[in-house]
Amino acid sequence: MIYTNHKLDLKNLTKLKKFKKNKRIPHAFLFHGSEGVGKEFAAIEFAAFINCESPSEDLSCRTCHSCLKLLSNNHDLVSYVFPLPKGKKVNKKDGIEKSMSENVATEFRINLDKKIKNPYHEIKLKNANTILIDSIRSIKKTIFRTTENKSYRIILIFEAEKLCFPNNEAANSLLKLLEEPPKKSIFILVTSKADLLIDTVKSRCLDIYFPKPSPEIFNSYCETLSNESINLYRFFDGNIKLLKKIEKNSLSDIEKFYLRFKKFILSESDKIDLEMLDYLIDIFRSKSNLSELIILAMKCFFKDAISSRYIAEYEPIFSFFDKQITNKINSLESNFLDKIIEFEKDYILNVNLELAIINLLQGLKK
Repeated sequence: MIYTNHKLDLKNLTKLKKFKKNKRIPHAFLFHGSEGVGKEFAAIEFAAFINCESPSEDLSCRTCHSCLKLLSNNHDLVSYVFPLPKGKKVNKKDGIEKSMSENVATEFRINLDKKIKNPYHEIKLKNANTILIDSIRSIKKTIFRTTENKSYRIILIFEAEKLCFPNNEAANSLLKLLEEPPKKSIFILVTSKADLLIDTVKSRCLDIYFPKPSPEIFNSYCETLSNESINLYRFFDGNIKLLKKIEKNSLSDIEKFYLRFKKFILSESDKIDLEMLDYLIDIFRSKSNLSELIILAMKCFFKDAISSRYIAEYEPIFSFFDKQITNKINSLESNFLDKIIEFEKDYILNVNLELAIINLLQGLKK
């Protein structure tokens, strides 16, 4: 494997290896499953394996000419497609690069290099909300060129559901390639939201579902984050990408938040807790990864409270959970998860932050 410090689900690993062994590799795959379960990692790993000159039981050799070119992001037969911000208009014969500003092109290259080094790195460019039709046109410029020896031309399309945003223009352009694929070409579409892809695209891809990783695989990524207060596998719901984004002190920050939030929920006062308000404003204004974790912690807080009410042998995600919380929740009428999801949407959409937090805190105490 080119990523020696990562682990791949054995069921899918065996399935992918068989395609090359039998010399019958489908022309298009759809890798889908929950966020952060290793789909993009598997796609890059599989791309390396397909053209590897000395494959082994562990997929690619990591040392041949093809593997080294992929690891250095310099493989002329492997192309990557991501959502990009809309650039200037260019001639259809020009590549996507010519439509990008110099800053965007530089940012994209830097992020792609990081992605190759760490398959769980998340590429997020400002205003990159869709996969542009120019990206598909760029693929069409090179995909019909012949390849040497037994090599394949491979196109990896990440966040593939965004082929369909804001309309199906890019998806329909890709569809023509999927219907009449050039020889020795392979498309790997990767998405956490397969339901948003148009059926005509999905029907032309071999479906590969990625389940959540086993606790053993997930916990292998937690060696530097051991924590007895939080069940990390259940807290992150198997999301390795989110786990790898957190910093070492983040777990202690989550614990501190939990204890403050518990005190807030158990309080009999109907007035806005100004200390909690200021505390949350500081966290969410920073736009750090901690913001995402705090939202997750609130969801897990209420998941523990509600589940312990109905499941006799339920083991809470947080070790310092107690029945007091369940009793308090039972006395309130609020739909807690809906309130948190509503706040999460407001936060993403940059709605007035202070007002959004006030609405959240008031909504949770009704």
